[in-house]
Amino acid sequence: MSSCSRDECLNEHLFYDLEDARRKIEDWHERYNNFNPHSSLGMITPIEFAKEQETMLVA
Repeated sequence: MSSCSRDECLNEHLFYDLEDARRKIEDWHERYNNFNPHSSLGMITPIEFAKEQETMLVA
């Protein structure tokens, strides 16, 4: 996790205990990695990118 994404995650959540922190960080990380557009993928989400790649391989 980069410092920017770490700061973003920590600014969004209040953690009550270690287990709560782990769960919230894992959920946030999942959303960040799979549902946020990424500049390296042409500002589409990794899921959209994977679907495009799959379509290209089938065609």
